[in-house]
Amino acid sequence: MLIPWCMLHLLLPLLLGVFAADDNCTATEVSLMQHREVHKAGSLGTLTLRTTNESLRAEHEAILDDALQAHKGCSKGKNCSFSEHSPMFPTPATIPVISYADAAKTQAAWQAPMKKTYDNGVRSPALGWNSWNQFNLDVNEAKVLSVARAMKSSGLLDSGFEYIIIDDGWGMPERDQDGQMQADPAKFPNGIKWLAEQLHGLGFKFGIYTSVGETTCGGGQPGIMGHIQIDAATFASWDVDYVKVDRCGWPGELFFAPGLDVGDLPEFARIVAGIDYPENGNWDCSGLMLFVLVRGCKYPASFYQVSGRVEGYQNLSAALNSTGRTMYLEICDWGEDDTLAFAPQIANSFRMLWDNFPQWHRVEEIYEYYAQVLAIPASTRPGAYAFADMLEGGVDGFLYNRDTFPASNLTRREAATEHAMWSMWSSPLILGYDVAKPSKVWVTEIMKNPALLKINQDPLGIAARLAVRRQKNFCPISDCYHTDVWVKPLAEGDVAVALVNVAGAYNQNNIFYTTESITVAWETLWLSPETNVSVYSATEQKDLGVMRGSVSMDVEPHGVTVLVLTPQKTTV
Repeated sequence: MLIPWCMLHLLLPLLLGVFAADDNCTATEVSLMQHREVHKAGSLGTLTLRTTNESLRAEHEAILDDALQAHKGCSKGKNCSFSEHSPMFPTPATIPVISYADAAKTQAAWQAPMKKTYDNGVRSPALGWNSWNQFNLDVNEAKVLSVARAMKSSGLLDSGFEYIIIDDGWGMPERDQDGQMQADPAKFPNGIKWLAEQLHGLGFKFGIYTSVGETTCGGGQPGIMGHIQIDAATFASWDVDYVKVDRCGWPGELFFAPGLDVGDLPEFARIVAGIDYPENGNWDCSGLMLFVLVRGCKYPASFYQVSGRVEGYQNLSAALNSTGRTMYLEICDWGEDDTLAFAPQIANSFRMLWDNFPQWHRVEEIYEYYAQVLAIPASTRPGAYAFADMLEGGVDGFLYNRDTFPASNLTRREAATEHAMWSMWSSPLILGYDVAKPSKVWVTEIMKNPALLKINQDPLGIAARLAVRRQKNFCPISDCYHTDVWVKPLAEGDVAVALVNVAGAYNQNNIFYTTESITVAWETLWLSPETNVSVYSATEQKDLGVMRGSVSMDVEPHGVTVLVLTPQKTTV
């Protein structure tokens, strides 16, 4: 959660109309959300008329409109059509050294030095379930307990999915006379502490949601601003085991996009345009140019530090630790406040970009982000995990699939790929589907894969890096077909390898939506070609025998094969 998507499931259809706002710049089929039809819905101005500051309204509209136009290659005043921007493709370099005999040497090569400022002793990425993706603000006691009981009976709890987290929508809009947060009695008639007791009795740990500002992203309950110590003490008294703190409610944020400042609008434009990839370049856009998103432009680091949000996160971390109760801390900062500069030191996990949602193109955008930003795996280590956001496998796509987003839930193969890559990245695995629905049994079986969970929970805490990328077609402004090889060293002298067929296609009618053979050579893994290697398929959960020199597998489009390779003789 909660970034623009929390409130913008109703807002986005209007925002998308920006593309059709200029009579000289129209398109009958906009490949905005990757080949999904976008209907004309009016201009952005319909969103901002609520403000009495006409100058501010016009300025904000112009910033976002200019950014959107720049992203789609469409200049004002000329006829044009829209096509997808392909991501910036990295050139995979030799991955850091892998020492199969000395795990400490491998960690030193893969993980940047980092000292925990606050340390609650938690070392593994969280496994659990969060209410937001499926239930949104309509969360209540009965739904949470229903899911918990289903997780227990289905074996998810035994597989390690131990956290049950209630997201936004649990609280009253006002604090009580003592300044404490209050549960909504209509949704949680027995109170939060009672719910925690019930979940603990079932064998789970209990998590709760708040935000760093004055209000949460849904706007219906107070955030921690001005009440950090009392909120930390309240959570401890309620026997909370996990705290998720979001980015919303900070003074000065945009009224139509909770959690966002004016300077976030160019990034917002990338999300709306379906091209949420890292910027290519290092030009410092200063002054007014900060708001004109130019290809190759980055925000100055200082921009995101001035608001004070970082200090709020730091103070909450310290306050939680001061209670004496171990509480896993998730900072849901969306990668916006120079997250990697502060969050690994004070949190157990930290969100790296904006919300995931149940459409393949969004999963692929997150995937590409992790491929390109090497600072993410360098900042991931035991007790500090970059979070790719909650899993969308099995989530009903009603929330983000209104008129402009036709229903397009993840397929079984796409859900399995999402789960496998989150595992390779050592990301927390937080489920979002209604586990109690019998129709979702197939998702539960995917999530319980013990071989992938072992990879995710590996004690080295190393996040996979992209090692090999093969690109088939020239794609400056079109779909880019490619296959990838990711590598993740493991603690027992093994290495996990993910062979991914991204396919570069968002529907089955594209010529690049085909099964491909993907190969990884031993040299890529810091092994001699003469090394005998035992190969185990973690996705299929079966031994494939002993191989030498390389291994090749056929991988279906939007699919992945994860292999665990165990050298029988090493040269490093």
